[in-house]
Amino acid sequence: MLESKKIALYPALSADSNSMAGTADEDYHLGPVRKARLDATRRRFRTLLRNLWRKVLENQRNFVSKECCKIWRKSIMSGKLIFAVSIVFLLGPICAGLADFIAVDDFESYNDSNNVIYDTWYNSHIMIIGPDPFWLATAPEPVHTGDQSMGFFYENSNDWWSGHYYSEIYREFPVAQDWNEQGMKVLRLYFYGTAGNAAGDTEQMYVALEDNTTYIAAVDYDGDANDVQIEEWQQWDMALSEFTDVDANSIKKIYIGFGDHFTQPIPGGDGIVYFDDIRLYPPMCINASPADLNCDCIVNYKDLRIMANEWLHTTDLTADLYVDVDNIVNLLDYAVLANQWMDQQALWPP
Repeated sequence: MLESKKIALYPALSADSNSMAGTADEDYHLGPVRKARLDATRRRFRTLLRNLWRKVLENQRNFVSKECCKIWRKSIMSGKLIFAVSIVFLLGPICAGLADFIAVDDFESYNDSNNVIYDTWYNSHIMIIGPDPFWLATAPEPVHTGDQSMGFFYENSNDWWSGHYYSEIYREFPVAQDWNEQGMKVLRLYFYGTAGNAAGDTEQMYVALEDNTTYIAAVDYDGDANDVQIEEWQQWDMALSEFTDVDANSIKKIYIGFGDHFTQPIPGGDGIVYFDDIRLYPPMCINASPADLNCDCIVNYKDLRIMANEWLHTTDLTADLYVDVDNIVNLLDYAVLANQWMDQQALWPP
């Protein structure tokens, strides 16, 4: 009596061949036609997975979430971790955007009827009668992702009250938020400047957090003050630990402002800046080496193994490192990896 064998519905990726592979014994019982079809399916899965991974690297080449990157890479390289179909349908949505994050506000849920932005964000100078200095922006105004962002008109030339020349808006959460959830350590937002904006000490851009005890701490933008005059989207990352003594486990308010949140007796200037995609991220590798193919913050034998698996391949590549990408993994790419051998980057924040 012949012994029956089960053939996996979704064959896993082989760590040795880096392809979808069942065992030779399983393939023997398929017959030439079915085996050819299965081989073609394996190749399609391999191409799909590599393309998805390539997109992750393109989106987060120099600032990538270690954990998401590592899980994805291990899933592709080892059939013991997860079926290929699970990678596509489970890990894909998590990693294919900008690594794993928690959205604080992406401004996509607001509308002009039952969820207006003015019911969530507020002008800090609430005693001033007049139009709010912020608005829900849509194309052709700048939008980072999705269809909407938030425009903010800072007016530091105006004495808002008793010698306070600063502009500020805030969002208050109905329930205090645990921003350390799932190991999140970084607050990120994107901003888009306008040519001609006033930029200097009296227009210092900042973000402040307030916890459930009403304690507030602010972090000033640490880039060039003139960045608010650049008409392109720019990324600003802040470690939650920079908000000194604020309890990140119970965040009640987030502020965005220009000037000095605590005191600003000197008049400044005016301008318009757009904000979008306020997010929380886990610790990350800063300026990770391009040869760190598995995103573990060090270039070592694990990355060499990935390169070896793609040696002389010409399609669906992750190890094509040479500056003039030539669509083949060869000695030129090996030279790049060798030059960065044992380069190590610490996780930020620690």
